[in-house]
Amino acid sequence: EHNMIAVSKLYRSIYFTELGLVLGVSPSKAEKVAATMIMDGGLNGSIDQVDGLLNFEKEDTPQVIRDKYITNFCGELNRISDMIQAE
Repeated sequence: EHNMIAVSKLYRSIYFTELGLVLGVSPSKAEKVAATMIMDGGLNGSIDQVDGLLNFEKEDTPQVIRDKYITNFCGELNRISDMIQAE
């Protein structure tokens, strides 16, 4: 995760194939880590799955703030749903 933050400071966007090479993991693992960090609010960015691209967002615009709230809400909703299903 630390290395992902470092990459976000150097690039505006990066393909997951390249990100995997930089991080020393597979492209799919790099995408999973990025998705988790975005959902948890630890990384400002978005994923373009069609192009296999991670776009970093440098500052929190109102759109980004709204998207973060929605993403965090959905993550919490999934977590609660999983807990209910486990019972």
